[in-house]
Amino acid sequence: MKRLDETYRFDLLKESISDGQSIFTIVHEITVEGQRHGKYGVDKPYLEEDRTVNAEHLKELESIALEKVRNAAQDNFLLQTSHLSSVLYRWLDWAGGDEVTQWIDKIVKDDNNLVALLEKFLQKTSSQSMDDRVPRIEYKLNPKWLEPFTDINHVFDRVNKLVQYDNLTDRQKIAIESFIREYNMIQQGLNPDSIFDRRTFNTE
Repeated sequence: MKRLDETYRFDLLKESISDGQSIFTIVHEITVEGQRHGKYGVDKPYLEEDRTVNAEHLKELESIALEKVRNAAQDNFLLQTSHLSSVLYRWLDWAGGDEVTQWIDKIVKDDNNLVALLEKFLQKTSSQSMDDRVPRIEYKLNPKWLEPFTDINHVFDRVNKLVQYDNLTDRQKIAIESFIREYNMIQQGLNPDSIFDRRTFNTE
């Protein structure tokens, strides 16, 4: 890409994004380019000559990516996309909160969609202390990860009723149980992202 001039690079990216089907890949590539411009928490932007596109072209690519996300949401395809949480955060950056909140509120009215949403936010982690012979495998689903998009108290009330469902996969059960456990941790003033707090809570 560096061997091409900026306009040609932009045209190639624009065509690829316009024709692309993978929402996460599109959003990820635009995010990386945005970081080169000093966006999304990056303190020091790249030099102009090290960026793939200029600021004006980046803005246009973001608009195309945003339209892709909106279309996927309208076609009920967005919930199936990989790395959904990352896509939602970029949607929030590019369009503001109302669009994302309205889509989430519509999605979670259906129990199956609510479970699918939680499953997308579930993270598998491993940790090891001096007392552990092997790493501990844990699943995390901090309700605060959903706070930018929806009312987690309302979600908790809904999720609490889903525990008894018989038709859930193992991963869906883990997602529900993780959300409930970490919601209760927050209510007790504990931090779900703290290993110490997690182990303290788990031993009570």
